Amino acid sequence: RDEIFVYNAVGIAPRYVFFMFMAEALVYSVVGTVLGYLLAQGTGSVLTALDLTGGLQMNFTSKITVYVSVTIILATLASTFFPARSALEIAAPAEDAGWKLPEPEGDRLSFALPFTFNHHDRGAILAFFHRYFLDHGEGSAASFFAGPPGLGVSDRSDPLQPDSYIPEIRSTIWLKPYDLGVSQELVIDLQTDPETKEYIARITLERLSGTREAWLRLNHSFVSQVRRHFLHWRAVGKEDRAELYAEARQLLEENLKTTHA
Repeated sequence: RDEIFVYNAVGIAPRYVFFMFMAEALVYSVVGTVLGYLLAQGTGSVLTALDLTGGLQMNFTSKITVYVSVTIILATLASTFFPARSALEIAAPAEDAGWKLPEPEGDRLSFALPFTFNHHDRGAILAFFHRYFLDHGEGSAASFFAGPPGLGVSDRSDPLQPDSYIPEIRSTIWLKPYDLGVSQELVIDLQTDPETKEYIARITLERLSGTREAWLRLNHSFVSQVRRHFLHWRAVGKEDRAELYAEARQLLEENLKTTHA
């Protein structure tokens, strides 16, 4: 259960948790069948060499061996289906085993993602996304176009730390296909999570152009890409995180200087 809760916390879809159980069972069944076959061959050879078989001839190349092996594999997969189904339900206790965009408030979508960060990583993750949006800027052939991103400080106060600031990154996003003319203002901020007391990622999307129906439809794919990039953050090493943290501090300082000027 602890592993399943970790998978759920980092945003792995419940159906992938289900297939992870089934894939593990398939590996065990195949490996067990092969090892059992080798053990039977070895034991039979030893008994035959010691003349302890009582004249019984052991044939491990018959079709019966294949049938038994397939039966063992199917039985293992069948017995794994029920715990795998239970794991799926634990990962997504709701009726819908998946993640959906929340209902928008007018032309505004705002929601939190199940990713938490400490004080150091809170700044580094913004630089991580700053690079990501720059890669999706001019000359990019990606599935969306991002305007020049900017790091700054939110005009809202942290609900649990009123005297502290909330760092954020902003960018104007254009979604493919571009002939639909769908654009939006994206804001990712890191405020304190009331439950964990750590910093949580909150995303706000505000429609700028395009029809509301097209905006909602295209955002399913866009938000999935953003969530996937948050998962990639888990693979960033300590040295790279330290470099990103320094980069974020520099970008924030430049922004504050420009604002005061």
